[in-house]
Formats: sequence, structure tokens, C-alpha cells
Amino acid sequence: MPRERGGADASGLREILRRKREILLVR
Repeated sequence: MPRERGGADASGLREILRRKREILLVR
């Protein structure tokens, strides 16, 4: 099921982007 794998990958990328935004806000 490549769809589930793609979803997990997208979730990881979105979490990284959210962490980067939090770091920028904290700075």
C-alpha cells in the first residue's frame, strides 16, 4: 500500500516544517 507510506512521509515533512516555524517564532 504505497498510499499509506506516502501519507506517513507527508506527515513527517509537515511535522519538520512546523518545528522549523516554531524555532523561527521562538527566535
